[in-house]
Amino acid sequence: MSAFKSTGDWKSALLTLHEGAFFELMRSVFGKIETPFNKQRLVEDLAAFLSRPDIQETIGAYIGEEEALLIAAVGLLDFPRPEDLDSFFDGDFSFSRLQDLILNLEERFIFYRFRDEGISRLALNPVLEKILRPWVENYSILFPAGQPDAETVQEDLPFLAAPGVLAGFIAYVREDPHFFKTEGEFRKLVFERLSGIFPGLSVESLYTTVFLLGLLRRAGGDLYPDEKRLSAFALLEETDRKLYLAAAASLGKNLKTDGSFEPEYLYRGRIRSLALLLDRLLSTFEEERLYPLKTLKRKWFICEKKAENRRELPGFDSILDSLLMAGFLSPQESGFRFYRNRTEKHDERIVFDSPLSFVLYPGVSMADALKLASFCGIVESGPVSRFKLDRESALRGFNRGMEAEAMIELLGRLSGNRLDESLIWNLKDWERRSAEVSLYQGVVLRLSGERQYLAETGPLSSFVAKTLAPGIYLLRDDLEGRMGIETAAEALAKAGVDLVAVPEIQTAEQQDLAREIFPSPGSRIQEPGEVSRGEAVQAVPPQDGEKIKEKYRYSLECKKFSGEQREELLKRIERKLIISESQLSKAHFTPEKTEARGLDYAGKANILKQAIVLGSLVEVTWPHPEFGISKTLGFPEAFEKSGSDSVLVLKPHGGSGSGGEPGGEASGTARSARAPAEDPHGGPESLRIPIAKISLLRRIKKSIYSD
Repeated sequence: MSAFKSTGDWKSALLTLHEGAFFELMRSVFGKIETPFNKQRLVEDLAAFLSRPDIQETIGAYIGEEEALLIAAVGLLDFPRPEDLDSFFDGDFSFSRLQDLILNLEERFIFYRFRDEGISRLALNPVLEKILRPWVENYSILFPAGQPDAETVQEDLPFLAAPGVLAGFIAYVREDPHFFKTEGEFRKLVFERLSGIFPGLSVESLYTTVFLLGLLRRAGGDLYPDEKRLSAFALLEETDRKLYLAAAASLGKNLKTDGSFEPEYLYRGRIRSLALLLDRLLSTFEEERLYPLKTLKRKWFICEKKAENRRELPGFDSILDSLLMAGFLSPQESGFRFYRNRTEKHDERIVFDSPLSFVLYPGVSMADALKLASFCGIVESGPVSRFKLDRESALRGFNRGMEAEAMIELLGRLSGNRLDESLIWNLKDWERRSAEVSLYQGVVLRLSGERQYLAETGPLSSFVAKTLAPGIYLLRDDLEGRMGIETAAEALAKAGVDLVAVPEIQTAEQQDLAREIFPSPGSRIQEPGEVSRGEAVQAVPPQDGEKIKEKYRYSLECKKFSGEQREELLKRIERKLIISESQLSKAHFTPEKTEARGLDYAGKANILKQAIVLGSLVEVTWPHPEFGISKTLGFPEAFEKSGSDSVLVLKPHGGSGSGGEPGGEASGTARSARAPAEDPHGGPESLRIPIAKISLLRRIKKSIYSD
């Protein structure tokens, strides 16, 4: 889409202006308008005036850093609403400053407004396209980025996409599946243990992320890994896996961890859509570049604006947290370092620190990490993870059909064949002993020849319903499912058996369905209009606008004007509204006062009366007894007498921030989230400020295109 509408659209916008605004604009250029006049002819004359090379050169020379940012943003955002700019520049401009800049660019004929289905939108003046296009195409000024400073690189925090983290969590679930109390809350012991194992991650986020991806199933208060989906997830490319993790983490951020939210399969479509959107976002980043927070916010705003399901998308803070959790971003002193592929390579992927425990490094594949989780227990997890091997963890592996030889082969391959002989002996011994006594889901009990006598012992004989074959026993009908196996295992323990195998029945399904279960988030093909990685057409360096203003200041000194007229013209020079000597020679205007300070009581009173009549916002600065200097933006509701003084009753604007906090206004989403402080003289919905105490009162002028 072009950043410029047609010249006819611009002329139509001028012709539909309120007559007062239209003639004020024309007088600012041509001076006194002689009658009879023709509005269409005036607009044509204005277009011819703005097309003059010397005028365009002056307009271009006046464009400063702030104006250039707004021009580039309006060109990029496809005719945005004014509030879109407020969100896009969240944290960079106060509300009042942004409104002042937009109004100033309208008065300088750079911006104009048009209505699209009743919505007011900003556009760039097509008559000035030649001088504006370089700024419009200079997207890089909106998205600053730099090189990381090696001296300020912070230690990496653990991130969810590290193979050891997911594998460690799955290993914990296999070791202790009893996660929830009867009422649905996390068991306190589980929460405390997980917090100790994963100190750098939120336990709630860890659980909701893995659950929403469908990698866990819930039955009552217990959790069980979904082996098919885990296998498919492990086979994804690293980047796709991280995108899914980031999407699920973001969507699950505000969900309760008691399992009361909707079934995970209802989120699968949203997770994939968000993963696709994140993929488009990250395709605009360069590997290992440093991005300040404002660049991340602006890039997300553009992606969000183009998304079809905007209302279902998480907020920026959730997106940022999820990208950090997934390992795409690493916090630095002055921004965030981007990594699309953050895998570290090690000659040894695991290193044993004792015969039965080892450290797992990030370079291990997810598939191998999950295999390790089948027969190892998790000790602690972070940038690197520590796992343990013991009799119980090995038994879980045997129950899943893994043999000791396969475990030894995997550990040897990952460690460079640096295995302690005692580890090999223990694994084989545990396998031999576990094979002596096995329980099969069903519930079927198998006893080897030398152990068949156990079927006739007191603790077990009452559970045997039928002998199916020598050593094969069917247990009672009321011993069904997992509880039946646990009951039988307890009876065997009473009979003196300390190792009982519970083999899992493996299906014949192939595990090559990863793309069907987890489709790739996207092709990473940049769509037209998406933000590039920073390749931009550079604007022609402007002339020194300050020199031009100095020329007009000198010219003004040589002319005869009253003090009030001279003051107004000086203001217009400073606001870059004077672009031709003729505007000084033919100046015709009614001075308008929009600011009053200190002891100018009459000036403050007049400005407030104007603001109430026009419905304008005012910016009020005054000393606050608790916070020092306070600044508030709002609509004046009344101008009342209070004893010997007058009081302003002000309703704070939704984008103004506090009613009494220092430091001025907040901005964007942060502004709307902060309520005005309650004043001792009024309620939380309004402020009462003595006029005499106002150090600066400023009326925020409305757009010349306002209704």
